[in-house]
Amino acid sequence: MPASSRSALGRPLVRMQSIITAAELTAAGTAQSLSLGTIPTDAVIEEVWHETPTLLSDAGSISAVTMQVGTSGAAAYLIAATSVFTGGTQTRQSGAGTGARVLPAATEMLAKFTATGANFGTGSATSLDAGTVIVTILYRVV
Repeated sequence: MPASSRSALGRPLVRMQSIITAAELTAAGTAQSLSLGTIPTDAVIEEVWHETPTLLSDAGSISAVTMQVGTSGAAAYLIAATSVFTGGTQTRQSGAGTGARVLPAATEMLAKFTATGANFGTGSATSLDAGTVIVTILYRVV
């Protein structure tokens, strides 16, 4: 049997995680973007996923909510539009966006939520009844 070994290479992974609750979606409109944080210059995104331990719900007029994860210029950079609303079946999804995984400049990551049927809220209070979405991005700086 050949000798084998393992060793750590490169820099350690950094986990950037954001927990978004229904109470944070208050826009007096059908779209709202929330900052997840900034990925530093020369970072390599290794993995991204979202989990919905409690799907967003509304007993009122909102009939669907989708989420994308990306940047201000490319909303689906890391995660393409996916349902995070009651009736959805996806509770965890890895990134399926189209963006490059190496960032030559510091880049703010955003979660963009889009509602169907009604506004998210009044601008200060939400119309949603419940829900939590967790977005996790793993990256390393080279």
